[in-house]
Amino acid sequence: MLLPVLEELVYLSSLKGLEFNMIQKIKAWAQQNSHQQALVIDDKSYTYGDLLRMMNQTTLDSKSSDVCFIVEHYPLDQLMMFLAALSLGIKPVICHPNLSPEVRLALASEASASDLRLEADFGILTSGTSGKPKILWRTMSSWVDFFAEQNRIFHMDQKTSLFLKGNFSFSGNLNMALAVLYEGGQLIISDKPSPRSWVQLCQTCQVSHLYLLPSLLQVLASHLNSRELDLSYIISSSQTLPVSLIRDLYDRQPTCDIIVFYGASELSFISWCKGREVLEYPNLVGRAFKNVQIKLKNNKIYVTTPYAAVGVRCPYTVEDYGHFSKAGLILEGRPSDWANYAGNKLHLPTIRQKLLSCSFVKDAFCLKLSSHLAGDEVHAFLVLKDSISLSEAKKSIASVLLATEQPKYWHTIDAIPLMDSSKVDVQRLKKLCQKRTN
Repeated sequence: MLLPVLEELVYLSSLKGLEFNMIQKIKAWAQQNSHQQALVIDDKSYTYGDLLRMMNQTTLDSKSSDVCFIVEHYPLDQLMMFLAALSLGIKPVICHPNLSPEVRLALASEASASDLRLEADFGILTSGTSGKPKILWRTMSSWVDFFAEQNRIFHMDQKTSLFLKGNFSFSGNLNMALAVLYEGGQLIISDKPSPRSWVQLCQTCQVSHLYLLPSLLQVLASHLNSRELDLSYIISSSQTLPVSLIRDLYDRQPTCDIIVFYGASELSFISWCKGREVLEYPNLVGRAFKNVQIKLKNNKIYVTTPYAAVGVRCPYTVEDYGHFSKAGLILEGRPSDWANYAGNKLHLPTIRQKLLSCSFVKDAFCLKLSSHLAGDEVHAFLVLKDSISLSEAKKSIASVLLATEQPKYWHTIDAIPLMDSSKVDVQRLKKLCQKRTN
């Protein structure tokens, strides 16, 4: 069906929730200055007037359902269809590009049978790190109501030029994109795989803010140079930002402020801290955001928040563990982050941080596989600097890892494989373990 012109959507005023506010915000920015730049995707640029025009012309195929699964891969198409669906009261779900038709059909069947969607405005897919993704249903107000606090902490306003990489099936990208457009800022996206091209795009667009997961920051770091790029803020949404990477980013962007936030798809934003605090307190995720409460029960983290997904009953846990320090919450991780090997309890994120501190290692990841004989067996995947052999690297690694922390199996690879969400593709790494070498 062809969307009617938004100005003529008289029934929009009867829609409940704040999805109307999101559309109205974009419309207001377009009316205030239709030539104001809103979005750049590599070599293509779009104004707020363009966004409004494209939303008007977007066609949706919801097959007489109140849910629309968006299968387009290009970020612009994903964003336009998402906003167009919201404007019509249809619940959009952006699919991961690598999602098979069989999985999409299964998700569609689950969606039609779910009563939670009746309370929601849209759905987001989990990354599917441990298998098939699932739909989390959300009201738009669970995001929009938090934009004021979110944008205050991240210093985002109408003057912001925010860069992100990847598509909008990753809810972190979608949330940050909507937050900056809500403020009338500028969104910069690259669909290219080369980190060097990201830097060039950031230079051209005079980017002020960078939002990337640690996996992409690890890839980008060596390309950052303060003489070429002068960032104001680097924002990363993970508990796994290595101390060595933070230190490297500050060295390369000395006037930049790094902000790390801890969150979960079910709960949205939980806590935040500055990068320099993490240098003093490794694994720090800091202070709770406004209106969010964090409590520990036997060191398991429970969160109470008004910004949770539909159906999430607070206090809620995503099975993370931690403890409080004078600087705030220190994250210890999930049970899957711990391995029991030969009578020793090993914290895999800590081993990874130590591996990354070695000068010969560009990137690293650790995982465990269960062994009936020896318990958990630890595999280390290393991306080594040019011309460095594994034997040379292991000599250097021996100086930072205790004998009890040494992984049983070592793998050298060209790059840590990533999912569409830019999170590490653990399932792919597990398959590589079948070709393990000592």
